[in-house]
Amino acid sequence: MLLTKDHNHGDYEIRSYQVGEIKINDQTYSKSLIVGAHQLENWTPQCFQQLTPQDFEKILDFKPNIVLVGTGEKLLFPEAKLLRSLYEHQVGVEIMATHAACRTFNVLMSEGRNVVAALLIL
Repeated sequence: MLLTKDHNHGDYEIRSYQVGEIKINDQTYSKSLIVGAHQLENWTPQCFQQLTPQDFEKILDFKPNIVLVGTGEKLLFPEAKLLRSLYEHQVGVEIMATHAACRTFNVLMSEGRNVVAALLIL
C-alpha cells in the first residue's frame, strides 16, 4: 500500500506499508516500532501475543495525546489491563490493523495532532 504525500508537521512520515515492512521517510523497517512526530524507536514485541503492560508504558515516554496501535495484518484487541498505563494518563487509544494505523498516523500528523503510532510489522 503506497500512501500519498501531505504536509506533515513532524520529522517522520510513513511512506508505505506492506506485511513485513514499513517505509518511513526513505528508510525501510522490518521490526515493530514506535513513531511520533520527532521520535522513532524500536518496539520490543514482534507479534500480538508478546504484548505486555511494559510495552505500552514505554509509549508514555513520547508524551502523546493519542496512540494508534497497529496490531499487524488483522485487527486484534488487547486486553484492557495491557493499556491501563495509557488510560491512567488520559491518553486516547485507538486499536486497528497496521495498514489503517499508518494511514491514520499521517492524517493526524498533517493536522498537527500529538499522535504516536505503535506498530507491529507482521
